[in-house]
Amino acid sequence: MNLSTIFDEHRNQHWWFIRPGGNWGDYLIYEGAEHLANSLGLRWQTVELPDFLAATDLPSNTCIYIHGSGGYNSWCSGTPFAILQKACHFASPLVVQGPSTLSEEQSFLETRLKESLAERQCERVVFFTRELVSLEVAQSLAPILADVEIGIDHDTAFLLRDSDRLQELSDDRGGSPIDLWVERADNEQNLSSGAPSPICLRIDPAEDCNSFAEWTRIHARAKRVFTNRLHSAIFAHLLGKQVVIYPGAYHKVHSVWEYSMKSEGALWGPTDYKAPTLAGLLPSRFYTSYKVKRYLYRRYFR
Repeated sequence: MNLSTIFDEHRNQHWWFIRPGGNWGDYLIYEGAEHLANSLGLRWQTVELPDFLAATDLPSNTCIYIHGSGGYNSWCSGTPFAILQKACHFASPLVVQGPSTLSEEQSFLETRLKESLAERQCERVVFFTRELVSLEVAQSLAPILADVEIGIDHDTAFLLRDSDRLQELSDDRGGSPIDLWVERADNEQNLSSGAPSPICLRIDPAEDCNSFAEWTRIHARAKRVFTNRLHSAIFAHLLGKQVVIYPGAYHKVHSVWEYSMKSEGALWGPTDYKAPTLAGLLPSRFYTSYKVKRYLYRRYFR
């Protein structure tokens, strides 16, 4: 069982697609699932999160797809739990949670998922994880998820591979000789020590960009990408760039790398990449300098 087979089995029904929110990188998740839906001829529409949470009824014979995320944990907004609860409350023939990551917080997940499924009226629930650690966590929650079908599939961003849509998202004006160092600046940060490359633009496009188009352009222009942001790694990887991935605050980044990217040549920074000696010659304030960032961005990435 994978997401494609589920969509194909229910291609004659109408679908609501629900975006749980997030940063610009999460738009790759949406793009991938929507690309799959279009390729299968699915009849679907995006229902914005506020409209969905405020909805009091569901059109007859409508299935609900919740885009995947890394939000099943105790430190994010809790939105995925609220969406799942709302979706299961409708008399829908099918609710599908797209490939997601679960934290390893057993008691917390038991409590929150039990709440989400407590007043279930839908006929069928399918919950996809996107890597093996989350699959094991979901399987360990069997008493809570007894009537939920558990599956595993790759993060839907990978569905853009070799697609026309990926070509549209890539930059057609060529790359730059400058590396991109993307490091989280939120509550999943896990700062790496030292610069990974002698000269690189250090930025967090998920926070600093003003649009998804700007986010994709910055990654597309980079020579190589060093990152602990999952979708920065995935997008650069899909574009055929060398990617060096570093850990985040929990298992998500490593687990997706191991399940979906390791065998395809993406490097795990702590073990697979040794920064050149020259990378350590410049002080850290060089990479965090506003003037340096502004020059590199305007010269090579705008």
